[in-house]
Amino acid sequence: MYWGIALAMLYVSIALLPVHAIENVESNTWQPIPNEAVETAKKTNTKTISEVVIEGNNLIPTSDILKNILIVEGDVYSKQIVQNALNSVFAMGYFTPNLKAIPITLSDGTISLKIIVEENVAISDFTLEGNTIVSTGDLLEVLQPLVGSPQNIEDINQAIALLEEVYASRGYILARVTEVSDDPDGTINIQIDEGTINSVKFVGNSKTKDFIIERNILSKPGEVYNENQIKADLTRLYGTQAFKDVNNVEVIFSDFMKETKEDREISRLPIYLRPNKITD
Repeated sequence: MYWGIALAMLYVSIALLPVHAIENVESNTWQPIPNEAVETAKKTNTKTISEVVIEGNNLIPTSDILKNILIVEGDVYSKQIVQNALNSVFAMGYFTPNLKAIPITLSDGTISLKIIVEENVAISDFTLEGNTIVSTGDLLEVLQPLVGSPQNIEDINQAIALLEEVYASRGYILARVTEVSDDPDGTINIQIDEGTINSVKFVGNSKTKDFIIERNILSKPGEVYNENQIKADLTRLYGTQAFKDVNNVEVIFSDFMKETKEDREISRLPIYLRPNKITD
């Protein structure tokens, strides 16, 4: 499986029929809930659902699945309500599309609805590539809670967002996860582009030599862009009193949408300056 740069979240369209909420479902035991549909079903010779049985789940609790299905004892059986149930289970994100619903007519004429699920491959490990500034250990702390659970695109996306927040909290605001793939054994491979500075240019310095400015700019080509470092550089540069204003840095990518590391590098990092009347 390969998600690529833009990790797409899976959305399932669900058109639920009116149903009653399920409360305190703790196990496979179906909770009887009074439902006026039972009497209606008797009069109209329709069949009602007396229980829902879940099979095939090993890691996801049955109670969690039942809460998402939203079918209660006494609901009138129909193909639509079964399809809604399958959509709800699939939308949880932990299961493959190989879902089955088998209605079984019991001796009293009611339906026992058996839903057979197949869990996604469980996450066994994570590998990280491209991280040089933040340690693998620090990043794995964010990902570790997912190990042992079935792969879920939404959960992985949320973990990746937290991973990028780890970078951002340290000033590395351009760091991005660019690729995510999985191995048959359940290992999730994550590629990170930390956002490398390709060059630094100065705009507006008509008299002051570049090398004088460069002495005060510690952010260098080849380094990972850090917002905190840039702010410190601008403060230091303004402190030379050679310029009236040192405007915000503008980061320009050569081609932000490309996947290659070279195209994700910062092609220019212009710093806009307004000289004082008297400069070096």
